[in-house]
Amino acid sequence: MPNTAPSAPYRVPGPLIQAIEQARCEARAAEAHPDSETRAAARRHLAHVMCTVTAAAVRDILTDYHADADAPFDAVALDLTLNRYGFVEAPGSYWTASGDRRRITDPMQLFNLTEWTDELDKDNRGGWEPLCEVTGRTSEGTHYRLDLIRAAQLPTPQTTARTTRTNSPETAFPDAQQCEEANRQAVFHPVAEDGSRPCMEVFGVMVFAYLDPGTQAVQVSIDFETAQRQLARRDGTVPLCVDVRDTVVLDTRRQDATADHR
Repeated sequence: MPNTAPSAPYRVPGPLIQAIEQARCEARAAEAHPDSETRAAARRHLAHVMCTVTAAAVRDILTDYHADADAPFDAVALDLTLNRYGFVEAPGSYWTASGDRRRITDPMQLFNLTEWTDELDKDNRGGWEPLCEVTGRTSEGTHYRLDLIRAAQLPTPQTTARTTRTNSPETAFPDAQQCEEANRQAVFHPVAEDGSRPCMEVFGVMVFAYLDPGTQAVQVSIDFETAQRQLARRDGTVPLCVDVRDTVVLDTRRQDATADHR
């Protein structure tokens, strides 16, 4: 892919796998929330993250996946189309800083780009449309110019999912029947093509268990960001008991526990 730009028009923030994983998990958990705005906010957040990953994909393609974050390339905007069926398409056209329009033609490179834009649609347009300008409307749909410089900035962590845990004096931990139902509805999220970690979701709690080559250990991570409100105590913490081979290694069921599990 020809590249004559003297510098990079934007830099992509660090590894994006964690941001993708978090946004997808929050969006899945929010779909069960009764508040429509909470669901919409999670969709918007996921869409913005996908735009950031799209900007990263354009950069990777044009630099031939160069390891140097400052490797030069020349792209400031990407052509998107919201088709008549409500899905976003990326035909591969992009604009350089000087306004020239070029195209990604390699099928494999185009696939590496569209695997992210395929997650954009009319239902989450509130997350990606503000990063675009409309360039026209045809029988194919509405055409947009995605600002890659703005898209390259990850959105601030969305806090709407926290409302699922806002505690009130009336809430109580689920009873035996509710626990049984929640456990039966637990969902396993396997590793996706983006490299996200395997995760089990139960009542909005995300439990990640994976092999970590960096720490040379089996890593277990628990995320309460999308936990259902009924699990939270009055101070917003979630009681947690962890055991390994029948030995309790962590127990915050006591209200005065020092660990802050929020």
